[in-house]
Amino acid sequence: MKSVDIEAASRLLSGAAFKAALWIAASDEPHIVLAKATDAFRFMAEGFLARRA
Repeated sequence: MKSVDIEAASRLLSGAAFKAALWIAASDEPHIVLAKATDAFRFMAEGFLARRA
């Protein structure tokens, strides 16, 4: 993992997951929104990964 405050990262990821869950639950097409949210969340979370040299 890249050098970042772990509490800050976990709170941001947790908040994003919570808001995504609300978005999906409120959607008229949850299966479509789930795919969008999953792709975006994965992209965001992978930004915390360290690259191998």
